[in-house]
Amino acid sequence: MVAGLARALARTCHDAAARGDPDPRPRPELLRAAKWRAARHGLDADLVDVLGGHARPAAEMVGRFVAEIRPGLEAAGDLEEVTELVGATVARGTGAARQRAAFERTGSLEAVVDLVVEETAG
Repeated sequence: MVAGLARALARTCHDAAARGDPDPRPRPELLRAAKWRAARHGLDADLVDVLGGHARPAAEMVGRFVAEIRPGLEAAGDLEEVTELVGATVARGTGAARQRAAFERTGSLEAVVDLVVEETAG
């Protein structure tokens, strides 16, 4: 999923530059806030829309991102697979969120390791 998203983003940005599209220039403080918030909360909270200047639901921001890079996903033949994986991640939550939930539920690091092994082996 991550490789497909990165490939599509690079292609989309390259194509925009080749067309001469203006380079968006979000404010640096919004970029810092967006990175901090995403690193701290992942998909469990609103994300910062750096172009719009305010917070929006994570699922909405992820959907907007995938829509923006759709041409790159299509060009690489990754649209269906990446869209499914992104949808599953938004629906189930990130691996880190599932691990934290397992620890909160059980208070056991062993349960977290069991979860990781189960998901990896599956």
